[in-house]
Amino acid sequence: MSDLTNLHRTYKRNYARLVEAVSNAIDRADPIGLLAMGCPTDEYAPEVGSIVPRLNVANNVDDVQSILYEEFVRWFGEAGPRDSYKTAADDVWNALVEYRRTTTAEPNPRESSS
Repeated sequence: MSDLTNLHRTYKRNYARLVEAVSNAIDRADPIGLLAMGCPTDEYAPEVGSIVPRLNVANNVDDVQSILYEEFVRWFGEAGPRDSYKTAADDVWNALVEYRRTTTAEPNPRESSS
């Protein structure tokens, strides 16, 4: 199997972990209270789908909190206080840091040895 194929699989696997971590953080926070009302466990999947691609511009937990809040306002209109997204933002930020750490391409050893 080629190095490129392995790298692609690693990126895909890591991205799936990031999506899962964001989904779990949103579900735990249940910012709109839909899960508490008995809605399906994948109720926030569309919001997660719009949040994850925006995380590429996040530089800190405050950026993540803004992204979460903005997306929930976009999807629901009323999204509660921005501060209620802090815990979810912390969890998402930690997952994003881990994602970035694990998807940083290592230099090819053949290219770096001279």
